[in-house]
Amino acid sequence: HITRAVEIEKMLRLGHFFPRWAPDLAHGFGYPLFHYYAPLSANVLVFFHLLGVPYGAGLHLTFFVALLGAGLGLYAFASDLWGPRAGLVAAVGYMSAPYFAFDILFRGALAESFAWVWPPLVLWGLRRALLADGKSPIANRVSPIANRQSPPEYETRNTFHVSRFTFHAPRPPLPV
Repeated sequence: HITRAVEIEKMLRLGHFFPRWAPDLAHGFGYPLFHYYAPLSANVLVFFHLLGVPYGAGLHLTFFVALLGAGLGLYAFASDLWGPRAGLVAAVGYMSAPYFAFDILFRGALAESFAWVWPPLVLWGLRRALLADGKSPIANRVSPIANRQSPPEYETRNTFHVSRFTFHAPRPPLPV
């Protein structure tokens, strides 16, 4: 990850804000690494390095940002559905999921760790757009799907409609 961050920082300093080619990899011949590997996590590491944090400590901070982002994203989504206590429990459970810990502690999969941030944020954003009472252009496109009012030719017999639960689940009463 540090090698990728060094390449991105070098390209940023040369004025390439979205580099696709890593010129120093492959024994100096260059390699189209950022065509095939997600550069967002390396950009976060470069951001920390530009703030003066060494690359090693910046890598640990970047993993922490991924972990914190995933937890905050699921907290926002779950607390919107079931309240703040349930959101806290869901976020702690999500952040301490065995595979997520395995990604961070053993595999060191930085881009995959950042991928854990997006599913709860996307679901939360779609739910908030649907609750905007048609004021959002996203809600106008998603609501027929969530309400299962799409034409029958778009539906298949084996489709599992998660959107019904996700966007229209009634909020259960909180225990006293």
